[in-house]
Amino acid sequence: MTTEIYRKAGVETRWADIPLIAENGQLNSAGHQTFTLADIQLSILPHEMSDRSGLSNTVVGLAPGTGPDRGIVYVFDRKVRTLFWSTLSAYSRGDMDRHVSMCQVLGYVIAHEVGHLLLNQQVHSPHGIMRGEWSFLDFRDMASGMLLFTQQQAEFLRADVRSRNTRQDIIRVAVLASPALAP
Repeated sequence: MTTEIYRKAGVETRWADIPLIAENGQLNSAGHQTFTLADIQLSILPHEMSDRSGLSNTVVGLAPGTGPDRGIVYVFDRKVRTLFWSTLSAYSRGDMDRHVSMCQVLGYVIAHEVGHLLLNQQVHSPHGIMRGEWSFLDFRDMASGMLLFTQQQAEFLRADVRSRNTRQDIIRVAVLASPALAP
């Protein structure tokens, strides 16, 4: 779902499932994966962590920090499930004419939060996937795969991805050119 949303914006994605393991009370990525400027780490947090976050119940994800080159996104599992169940209830009552699956809700939440990073904005827009709160009409668009980034947002997304990839390539060349810095 998220891949398709970004594809429609002109951005290709690759996903890697990197399980985290607890070691001495700290979480480490298995195999000590190295992340680059072009990588974004997504963590889907269990309900215990979202309950402790102190955030409003309407906040289903978080892209912390400010500025360019941020690379971490959090999605709160319980809050995504709550949002899904509220849409299912609305559908059952007849308030919505299309059913939205749990996978669709999760995919759109992930795309929205990653959008905050790539757009380098914490603010929400009045239209599309980057709205702060989705309406029943937005969920209808979601069900048909049409809740998307605006054309201007898609242009910014592509520019940020190009910039991250270009700078990563420059860093890679610099490391390879300097044997003392090579991994």
